[in-house]
Amino acid sequence: MRSIALALALALAACAHTPSARDRETAVIHNDLGTEALRANRMQQALQEYDEALKTDETLPDAHLGRGLVLEYGFGRTDEAEAEYRRAIQLKPGIPLAYTNRGVAYSRLGQVERAIQDYDQALRIKPDFALAYANRAFAYKRLGQLDKAKADAKRSMELDPMLHVPSF
Repeated sequence: MRSIALALALALAACAHTPSARDRETAVIHNDLGTEALRANRMQQALQEYDEALKTDETLPDAHLGRGLVLEYGFGRTDEAEAEYRRAIQLKPGIPLAYTNRGVAYSRLGQVERAIQDYDQALRIKPDFALAYANRAFAYKRLGQLDKAKADAKRSMELDPMLHVPSF
């Protein structure tokens, strides 16, 4: 009898953390509103929308990614942003932008080697990701590895001339 009660309790606990389809839809709507606010540079509103999304569905990786962007670029809270990028990666390891953004956070925190590891991972996922090349170029420059910085800057510009990466 005791083992049945334990099994039932575990099953109920598992269900309690799984968002319903309606909850997921609500979370996606708040995430989209957060993204719109972020694009319009309304950081406080964006943060509120991402928080609402995550309150409804903590497992939405895009909301963690967006929340990280707001924390980092809107409020200068790089440590918290890194944690959000890390959570997005845990939930969905195939998002190259999450690795690139976490790499930027690591670089800002003075962890340039870790940043390069994340840019490398982003490029393993998406070999033509110009932003990862551009960010890695800046990281290599900070480490004094100018040949690598130049090569990545060149590759970034080949992939996306709009990035305007210096040739170092």
